[in-house]
This record gives sequence, structure tokens and C-alpha cells, in this order.
Amino acid sequence: MQQDVGNESVGGGTLLMLLCTILNYYYAFKESKSLTPAIQATKSYFVFYIFALLSFLWAIFPDYKALFSKCLELISSYMLVSVIMWKTKSRRKAMLYLLYLCTLSATIGYFAKVLAFKSILVHTNTHSLIAAMGALMAWKMKNHYKIRHLAPLVYWNFFMLLMGTSSASNIAFIVGLFVMLSCTKKGVNIPKLAVTFLFFSAFYYFFKDLVFEYVFYGKSQEAVESGTGRQIIWNVVFDTWRKHPWFGLGYIVGERHLVDLTGLPAAYSTHNGFLSVLLGTGIAGAIIFGWFYLKTIWINIQGTFSSKYGTEMTILLPMLAVVTVNNLSFPAVGSEWNYTLPPILGLFALIHTIQYKTK
Repeated sequence: MQQDVGNESVGGGTLLMLLCTILNYYYAFKESKSLTPAIQATKSYFVFYIFALLSFLWAIFPDYKALFSKCLELISSYMLVSVIMWKTKSRRKAMLYLLYLCTLSATIGYFAKVLAFKSILVHTNTHSLIAAMGALMAWKMKNHYKIRHLAPLVYWNFFMLLMGTSSASNIAFIVGLFVMLSCTKKGVNIPKLAVTFLFFSAFYYFFKDLVFEYVFYGKSQEAVESGTGRQIIWNVVFDTWRKHPWFGLGYIVGERHLVDLTGLPAAYSTHNGFLSVLLGTGIAGAIIFGWFYLKTIWINIQGTFSSKYGTEMTILLPMLAVVTVNNLSFPAVGSEWNYTLPPILGLFALIHTIQYKTK
């Protein structure tokens, strides 16, 4: 279920979104005994959503319908995924659930684009993000759990990543691969990380033309260096945010009205999830969100050294790297809300609750 920033329809899609949101809340509150500990595990993220909801009090545009519908949907999805992950007591089952969720979400997004554009090559930065996560996860899980049927999921997710022709997702995948190759069964290995970095740097130096041809598919060097116009939007976002630095312009409201505020054509998105947080909720919101995100990274890295669940954390760390890097170009976390969000919420929930699960 997707609603694009700045291009919200009020037809059947909106009614379907409303129905899904109600069902999310129904299931979450039905499992009230699991809801409290599930939220407790990632409470700072929940606090950020509540803060975002309250930003209607100072939003510079009275676009409350967009703000409330988005925040209520986000909170419902967060609650639902958190409860499911909490109730799944087996690490193996939780990992498989997340992998299937990634693959399903990416597949739905990919075929929706194929049908819309009548082509298997569909430039996007949505399903390609989830496909990058799924490809890395299936690869490592196939080797760890010795499950043969996971091999096709590696190839299928990788295929969807390539068909997305997204430079940002390709780079995020390479960074995730870089992190994956830098990990051992005993956790993150700093010397191995340095060697892997040197290898990738040397490869880029000697095969730059090849990298531009495949990683930055269809883009000139000038377009890559300018972020395909993103740098212009980011400069405008910073200039706009400076006028309302502490609490921002209102969650999603500022983003939806960038065109009205700046006159910059088609600037309906910051094209950066972290900037979306800053623009919508200011320094106050960025502190809440940043605390959660940095804590998540720290728990994930620290968890790779665990003798109990270190292997699972080592599989999840490259996925978190993919989300973090891709979020610098597409606001999957912090603004956008569609089929990309549930797998990311599942990743966050699993990182914070895997210590409570059995084998």
C-alpha cells in the first residue's frame, strides 16, 4: 500500500490504506500482552512517532489530513510488526519471516512498476532497497542455516535490485557487501574491514569506467557528482529548515510544501530520510530519531560478538548498512511510507529483541 509524498490520491487507495491501518491497530491491541514489551524494546522510535504526530501544533501549513494519516499509519505498522517480531520466539523463524517479508515487499513493488511502465527495467529507489536487503540476507542465511530453497531468493532479490537501475541502491548494496565481507563468526573484524576497504578502493580506481557503467546505470559522471539534482534540493531544504530550526515545519507538511516555499519544481521530497526528519521535526525530533538510530547501530555491532546470537546479528548488520546508505538518497526511514517500511521496521525490531529469543 503506497501513498507518494506530494501526490496523494483520495480514491480507493486511501480507503484501502484506512482499512489496513484499522486492521493493524486491531491486531496490535488484540495482542495487548505482547504490545507493551514489543514497544518497550524500541520505545525511542515510538516516542519519535508520537512527537511527529504532535507536530501539527506548530506545522506552518494546516495540512493536518496528510500529517495525521501518515503518522497514524506509521504507528499502526510499527505496532503490528513489533508485536509479530516479539511473539516470534525462535531466532531462526524470526529471521526467515524477515527474509520472506523483504522478498514479498520487493516483489510487489517490482511488479507494480513493471505493470505501470510495461518494462522489466524500472528505475526506482523503492523495491530496489528492499531487494538489496533480501539478497544479502538470503545469501548469508543460506550458508548459515543450510536451507537450499533460499538460493533462488538470493538470485531473485539480486535480479530485482539490478532491474531497479538505482545508483543509490546499488551503492547501498556494495556497502552492505563490504560490511558482510568484513565480518567473521566472531563479529566485526577491524583488520578485515580495512583490507576489504582497500580492495574495493583499488577496484574502483582501476575499473572506474566499469563501475560507472553498471553501478551508475544511465547516468553521466556530472550527474553522479551532483547527486542527479539532489544537491540543489538539499541546499533548499537546509535554507528552509534554518528558518524553523528547533521544531521544524511539521512532519511531512514541510516536505509536501517545499514547492510552495521555494518555487523549486518537483521538490516534493528531500530525497534524504535524515533531512526529512530534520525539516519536519527540527533539532528536537532529530535528537530523538538520532538517539534511536545510533543506539540501533551500536546494539547491532555489539551483538555480532555474542556467543548466543552473534551469527544472526552478523547477518542483520549488512542490511542495516544498506538501509542507512540508501536513506541518504531515498527517505525510506523518516518520511516515505509504503511497502519499503514493514521490512525495515522488522529489521529494527529484530535487532532490539533478538536477545530474548531462543534458537
